[in-house]
Amino acid sequence: MKKLSFLGMSILFVFCIISCVSISMPDVIRSSEIMPASQGYLEPVETLFPITIEQFQDSRPDKKVVGYQSKTLGGSNSVIVDKDISSILETIVTRELGFKGIKADNSIFILKGSVQRMAIGNMPGAQAGYSVLGELSVELTIYNTRKNASVWSKTFAGKGAGDDYKAVLAQTLKELTDNIRKDDSIVKVKNIYITALAEQPAETKTALTKKIKKKKTSAGAKSDVDTPPSIVAKSDIDELPIFVNEHKIIGDKDIAIVIGIEKYQGLPKSDYSSSDAKLIKSYFKSLGFAERNIELITDERATKSSIEKSLEAWLPNRVKKDSRVIVYYSGHGAPEPKTGDAYIVPYDGDPNYLEVTGYPLKRLYDNLGKLQVAEVVVLLDSCFSGAGGRSVLAKGARPLVMMTEGVILSQNMAVLSATQGTQISTSSPEKGHGVFTYYFLKALKDGKKTIAEIYEYIKPLVEDEAKQLNVQQSPSVSPDVEKLKGKFSLRR
Repeated sequence: MKKLSFLGMSILFVFCIISCVSISMPDVIRSSEIMPASQGYLEPVETLFPITIEQFQDSRPDKKVVGYQSKTLGGSNSVIVDKDISSILETIVTRELGFKGIKADNSIFILKGSVQRMAIGNMPGAQAGYSVLGELSVELTIYNTRKNASVWSKTFAGKGAGDDYKAVLAQTLKELTDNIRKDDSIVKVKNIYITALAEQPAETKTALTKKIKKKKTSAGAKSDVDTPPSIVAKSDIDELPIFVNEHKIIGDKDIAIVIGIEKYQGLPKSDYSSSDAKLIKSYFKSLGFAERNIELITDERATKSSIEKSLEAWLPNRVKKDSRVIVYYSGHGAPEPKTGDAYIVPYDGDPNYLEVTGYPLKRLYDNLGKLQVAEVVVLLDSCFSGAGGRSVLAKGARPLVMMTEGVILSQNMAVLSATQGTQISTSSPEKGHGVFTYYFLKALKDGKKTIAEIYEYIKPLVEDEAKQLNVQQSPSVSPDVEKLKGKFSLRR
């Protein structure tokens, strides 16, 4: 009996230990589940002034922990978000300032953010009737770097209460968002900015004024990728025994569909998407693609029906078994809130009715995978989270974390995309191109041939360029780059 009692006590002790451990396991929340809804679709807001946004600071030891959720059995669970709190707040602030006409860009003014408090948990007596309370505050400060002085500073706070800690977090972040949205004191900094312009040298003043008026700094000037290289050599021509009227056609087996939508029927512009698509076509011709085998669709021509016709009728009728197929898309993407599926947004697309007006990426991959061809390459200068940049979102919906799981590519297909996860695909006014497209073209011009080579070349360059624009952007490739090596060459 003593042995049994001892054994029973030992089992009970181990059970208690396991229970305590399980109780202390952290609850991880996706940031997309608590991110406040955007304002929906607005007309493009004129830039009052550009501002440099520094990475927000958070001095708390664990930047992902927002507090503790007490449990009935005693002890507590850490509540953790999948991204740093400072990153979430930076996204909210950047979005709300953008709606006020204050856009992230290189500027003599710097916006700094500091997380003052982020907590959730049981706070007895703080508010009767609720088991979970949350609160946060963030201090925003604008500095004039020329004078090394603050020109504006304010602390914004949010609170939430309820029975579910996830709902409380969402409510807390929404109140913070609403408070920033309602406050227009930051707009008054515009006058200080204009005054600062008068103090700058003439050339600086001109450059800054152009940014305020939203003029492209690259207007009238060419970047170093605007002239396609002469890639197809005479030796390459001699290897292709195809004759029409005694003249050889280069790349007659290879097909490309190029889509670029800058001006939308009812949505904000996607800067440079149309001109990027036209330049991509020129590069494909220099790669050896025949003019008649490149389908270029831009702006008002890129309707849903036109995209469907090109991808699902024109393309299958053109390909041969040894064809290479390249599909390039630059423009807005969008997530379907109910399913999380990613959609290309056509010229006449409506993010509120994506199932009817959008073109699903899954459908694109499925149709391309059915082609009896040698290789298929998909190039996407877009993003699909709805968090900004080249992505849009249904009114009232929240940005989503786009999941690649479940997307099955055929073995002869590779996808090179501008972003990962919730990142946004951005453009460079200085270069006059989408950042991803610019470095993709630069890779071709510098002699890179395969998708693996191009990806490894552009990834660090895109990341660095995006940082200069105060954006996180890192290209992605599928399948894994190691599986791509030696395959998917863009040149014969």
